Amino acid sequence: MADKADALFRSLFPSKTAVLNDYVVTRWQADPWSGGAYSYMGVGGTPAVRSRLCAPQGNLLFWAGEHCSLTLPSTAPGAFGTGVAAAADAMKVFPAPGGSA
Repeated sequence: MADKADALFRSLFPSKTAVLNDYVVTRWQADPWSGGAYSYMGVGGTPAVRSRLCAPQGNLLFWAGEHCSLTLPSTAPGAFGTGVAAAADAMKVFPAPGGSA
């Protein structure tokens, strides 16, 4: 999967020099410590913490997932909504070749 993601990025942005240097594979569903867990806001957590956690990193890395949703955290719709928002933010930085998003 990492090779496919790297190849896709290179094909979409051939003039960019960024490459995938490292990756982590998780198998959270099989992990005896998580048991297929989902995120939750811990005691003392605030929406501001989620906002900081999921802020874009240098206009190159855009976070998405149920843990980033301020309105639907820990849900599939929250994950989907943040994915759409992250894609829109990324398209502002990296417009589609030959047209607009």
